Formats: sequence, structure tokens, C-alpha cells
Amino acid sequence: MGRLSLNPACRWQSLTALNLSGCGLTALSSMVGGLGGLLELRLSDNKLTALPREIGLLRALRVLAADNNLLTALPG
Repeated sequence: MGRLSLNPACRWQSLTALNLSGCGLTALSSMVGGLGGLLELRLSDNKLTALPREIGLLRALRVLAADNNLLTALPG
């Protein structure tokens, strides 16, 4: 537990909202960048110290909630 891995064989492209709040995550897979249809990503109340650069590939994303984590910077 603690890491989220996304199986590339699954059809995640049609996913529009993902709520992972309070799941105890310490890391988020770079594969999150492949969720091109994602409009809302909720990561609050975890133990994330960083977000992958690939999160910048989510061009449709309108809501990113990542409060109450251990983030010190956002990807550039």
C-alpha cells in the first residue's frame, strides 16, 4: 500500500474523475499522465511528497485537489 500503479492494458482514457483522497498514498505513478480525459483529480489527505511531471499532460484537468499532503513543490 502507499503507491498507485496504473495498468496500461486497462482503458483509463475515458475516466473523467478520480478521487484518491485519504488513501495513504506516498507516491503517484507517472502513468497518471495517460489519463487524458481526466477533468478532476483529488489527492487530498495523503502522504505525497511530490507529484510526477506527467501530471502536466492532463490538458483537460479542471480540478486538482492535493491539500493535506507533504508537498514542497509542484512539477514545473
